[in-house]
Amino acid sequence: MSFERGGTKYRHFFVYSLEITSPEINLKPAKAAGSIGILYVNKTGADLAINLSETHVTNNSAYASPIIDADGEVIAVIGVFDSGRTITVPKDGALWAPAYLDGPVAGNVNSCNINVKSQWQAGDIILIEKWD
Repeated sequence: MSFERGGTKYRHFFVYSLEITSPEINLKPAKAAGSIGILYVNKTGADLAINLSETHVTNNSAYASPIIDADGEVIAVIGVFDSGRTITVPKDGALWAPAYLDGPVAGNVNSCNINVKSQWQAGDIILIEKWD
């Protein structure tokens, strides 16, 4: 996924996405050592309420998880993880949940050039491309 701000283009490669096709889907699939972020994509056909405790969101005050609408606009940013918090992912929208090794961090030079811990802002337009 990528976006541009102030003439600088930013990118982040994610390796795991989960298309949610029903509210009953398992939102905590296995992921290696809890270190890989997940892009949750709402394909239920309606807005979807998700309790963060049911996901792999690993936020603390240092992380930022954007909620993205169907047009790619960041409509909210979750800054502090609260296991009791329920958020709404809009129809055809997505929740990006970064994890501990989603760089940029030392030794992870190919991961991205955006600081996923702080740099997202409401109003950003994010382009999500999928390769099979």
